[in-house]
Amino acid sequence: MAVNLKKGGYLPEVFKSVLISIVFTVVLTLIFTLIVYLCNLPNGCVKIVNQFIKFISLFLGVFISVSTCKGLLKGGVSGVISSILVLFLFALIGKVSLTFLSVLLESVFSLVVGAISGIIAVTIKSKS
Repeated sequence: MAVNLKKGGYLPEVFKSVLISIVFTVVLTLIFTLIVYLCNLPNGCVKIVNQFIKFISLFLGVFISVSTCKGLLKGGVSGVISSILVLFLFALIGKVSLTFLSVLLESVFSLVVGAISGIIAVTIKSKS
C-alpha cells in the first residue's frame, strides 16, 4: 500500500487530525485547569473531565480533518496516535508513570472514538 501525500490522502489527513486533536486537548486542559484553580473544584471530577476533553478533542480533530473516503481507518489511526502522544506528553509534564494497561485502554477507546468520528465526517461531508 503506497502512502498518498496529495490532498485527501491518508498521511496528510491523519497528521492534521492528530495535530488538531493535540492542540485542542492542550488548550482545553489549560482552560479547565484554570477553572479548577479558580473555583476549587473537587478532585473527583478532574479525571472524568480530562477524559471528556481528550475524547471531544479527538472527535473534533478527526471530524475537521477527514474529508474523503476511509473515515473509519483514518479516524482510528488518528485516535491511536493522538492518544499515545497526549498520554506521553501529559506523563512528561506531570512526571507520572504510565502502565501498559492505561496506555492500552486509552488507545482502544481513542480508536473507537476516532473511527466513529471518521465515519460521521465522511458521511456528512459526502452528502454536502
